[in-house]
Amino acid sequence: MINCAANIELDEKLDIAIRVNVTGPLNLLKLASDSPGRCCFVQVSTSFVNADRKGFLEERIYDSKINWLQQYQKILSMSQRDAREQKL
Repeated sequence: MINCAANIELDEKLDIAIRVNVTGPLNLLKLASDSPGRCCFVQVSTSFVNADRKGFLEERIYDSKINWLQQYQKILSMSQRDAREQKL
């Protein structure tokens, strides 16, 4: 399963960006995990994922200082109004 859908608007409202760029791929990953005879799941992302780094970046997974799951849950727990008012 390959997912390359994303919203790359840099001024998108936070709730929309999270739904498209995080919740969608997580749902697809769960679907792939629950599928019999699965082979692999590939998530194609944007070049913005390593925006805190400078210079040449290799094609590999980098460690992060940010706990993405904690941040994701924090955003999901926001009121809809607060999430709509936030921008990336």
